[in-house]
Amino acid sequence: MTQAINQEANQNTKPILFSFGDPESVVGNALDELGSFEDDSQGFYEPPIEKEGIAKLLRANGTHESMANLKTNLIARFFKANPHIDFETFFKMAMDWNVFGEYFLQNIYNRFNKWIGVRHLPAVSMRVATTKGKFIKVLPNGNLIRFKKDEVIHSKRYDLNQTIYGTPEYLGAFQSILLGEDAILFKRRYYKNGAHMGFILFSQDPDMDEAVEEELTQKLKSSKGVGNFSSMFVNIPNSTAKEPLKLIPVGEVGSSDDLAEAQRVSKENVLGAWRIPEALSSSRSENGNSGDIIKAVKAYTELEIIPVFQHMQQINKYLPKTAHLSFNKPKTSIFEE
Repeated sequence: MTQAINQEANQNTKPILFSFGDPESVVGNALDELGSFEDDSQGFYEPPIEKEGIAKLLRANGTHESMANLKTNLIARFFKANPHIDFETFFKMAMDWNVFGEYFLQNIYNRFNKWIGVRHLPAVSMRVATTKGKFIKVLPNGNLIRFKKDEVIHSKRYDLNQTIYGTPEYLGAFQSILLGEDAILFKRRYYKNGAHMGFILFSQDPDMDEAVEEELTQKLKSSKGVGNFSSMFVNIPNSTAKEPLKLIPVGEVGSSDDLAEAQRVSKENVLGAWRIPEALSSSRSENGNSGDIIKAVKAYTELEIIPVFQHMQQINKYLPKTAHLSFNKPKTSIFEE
């Protein structure tokens, strides 16, 4: 964004300043709203957090996506398949639970109106209708599929701010997830750019006319790397600077340390939000010792995975006994029965 620099000058010359090249994030601010509001034109409640944004967060941070997959794999590891819910269906349910804090199933009936099973419905496209007991699926083209009353089963995590939708447990780490993305994005642009841009070009020429200014502006804007770094040209006539033309690099040496620190903080915060021990994160700690992985698996299974079983089993009250969710009991030996 162009800004003005005010400086007294003896002649009727104005400082010249322009900048260009703004970095763009893959994901915008997913925390625009925390409440759930009715959309009267569509007939459903808007999710408290944009679901498409939540899904994109997985692609924005490698640690975050890896932890979502890890927790889903651990939960699915102990699932007992039944005649109505197979492993693939449950895996999708568990993934939605971990990423969105909720999952949706559609009751399937035969032509004689007899219940025969359930089908997974992707949480990213599901909306709770304003009519109690009804749900709506939003298609990519904007069209809506409206389900019959009680046709959809909805299981969700409790949210203090609203009771319509579930929310992910890593909500507090959204900014840390994006911090990791920003650090990697900056680093990628730095190497791709080849360090040709990313500087302040300082001049103090009082005789620079508009034609020269315009030509210099266009040449800088057309240089390799526009969009990778914000570069700036400044002309301040009658400056007291000793050098008539000076190139001031921005973010060269030293930025790598800052980026590494940003990535470290992002990783630690993401692991903390998922409450996953570093030994399970496939990354090395600074001192080279991430702990005993066997003990970490047992502790994490006991404290985080087993409680999820009970949350997900809440839908059993809506299913016939042959379709009830059940799990093999992990042998952690941490707490005695």
